[in-house]
Amino acid sequence: MIRRLLHVSGRRVRFAAFPRPRLYSTPGKVKIFVKDPTGGRSDFEAPVGISLMEAVRDVAGMALEGTCDGCMQCSTCHVYIAEGWFKKLPPPSEQEMDVLDMALEPRDESRLACQITLREAHDGLEIEIPSAMKDLTLS
Repeated sequence: MIRRLLHVSGRRVRFAAFPRPRLYSTPGKVKIFVKDPTGGRSDFEAPVGISLMEAVRDVAGMALEGTCDGCMQCSTCHVYIAEGWFKKLPPPSEQEMDVLDMALEPRDESRLACQITLREAHDGLEIEIPSAMKDLTLS
């Protein structure tokens, strides 16, 4: 909530709370911007409370496997988080970092999409899907 001053009757001032303005989406949903492996860009809305992997794979129907269904075993939901967004997300766990170390083409801004639960603060999140993925369950 944002608090703003309202001037009432000349000298009297009171505080009023206004909801934080939504940047991109409707209440209860967040807008996600995706750059796919071919360089194409798209966006979609997803409900708050699901994982980023579920949002990209199930809601948007994009090519993000998530073979292990969020168990941090496969790295097929590996994504790159856009600059400026990486530090706004909760830090990756040590187990997630171990899986990312074995993923193809990891970067400093790599994350497993299954480990990011969408919150209203993630409205406008920008990600990139890598050009290649490696299913660690087949190794």
